[in-house]
Amino acid sequence: MSYWGPEADDCDYAMTSIGAYVFLIKERMFLDAKNVIEKQFPEQSIIASVAILRNIGREFPESVKIHFGKKEIKKAQEMFEEWYNLVDNKIPKKYKDELLQVAKKEFTLFLKELFNA
Repeated sequence: MSYWGPEADDCDYAMTSIGAYVFLIKERMFLDAKNVIEKQFPEQSIIASVAILRNIGREFPESVKIHFGKKEIKKAQEMFEEWYNLVDNKIPKKYKDELLQVAKKEFTLFLKELFNA
């Protein structure tokens, strides 16, 4: 990568900064996921975090892929499923099925858009 360029991430310093933001989102997502699983809290932020990372990845795919790979998206999906199975009786019926569908869609879009999977 050239040090100078016209794009937002065309220098090492900028790319490192984007990576730091991705890392912070990832770190916060996994801490929050662990918390809602341990406390069996009926709300979660995993899907929102994945959506944020996916949207950042549209603009800066390499920065996201370096700091949030297939292994991390799989872990996020597993944590979401664990949470969902623990609290499914606490989720209001009118949101339950749609929440699961939105989550599946978000994980699928993440893999498709960032990893062509």
